[in-house]
Amino acid sequence: MRETNIKVPQTISTPTNTFTDSRDGQVYQTIKLKDGKIWMAQNMNFDVGEGCWFYENKPDNGKKFGRLYTWEAAKKACPKGWHIPSDDKWWEMASHYGSAGNQDSGKPKNTGNDAGKSAYAALTVPGNSGFHATLGGGYNLNSEFDLLDDMGTYWTATHQNTYETVFYYFYRYYKSIGRYSGSKKVGRSCRYVQN
Repeated sequence: MRETNIKVPQTISTPTNTFTDSRDGQVYQTIKLKDGKIWMAQNMNFDVGEGCWFYENKPDNGKKFGRLYTWEAAKKACPKGWHIPSDDKWWEMASHYGSAGNQDSGKPKNTGNDAGKSAYAALTVPGNSGFHATLGGGYNLNSEFDLLDDMGTYWTATHQNTYETVFYYFYRYYKSIGRYSGSKKVGRSCRYVQN
């Protein structure tokens, strides 16, 4: 029997690494990180009305930094099939890249000079994790925008008390990621994790 070189086509399934929000058609990059979970690799930019802002109310800032949300608005902005990561999920994710700094209660203290620096390098541009945290500033209790390109703060789903929740911050001055708690009424960036 003569051999023939017949090539059989093969179907290769590759992940798209994007998520399209059916509510407004926006497409977000996603990334599977070392914790095994799929995270958004861009900040949420969905308009929920009250409680969300473009930095300095400029829509062009939304293209790079997404929107800033109060904690309640961040819950409303969450697309179906995703959720705001808990303090535990943020902590675990950061631990795969060198851990977050921590002076607050609730997690092991991590306050050395190098605390959070390895994780910052990996999780911000041009870090190799693909997470690409951006330093989108915030909207404070005085109704002012501040810290664009200096700090990015991200919500967790974890209550600290009635008025505060845990958040994670990326701080350019120290080139570190840290964990703290603060008001639910300020505007922070938001990344979601796939269910």
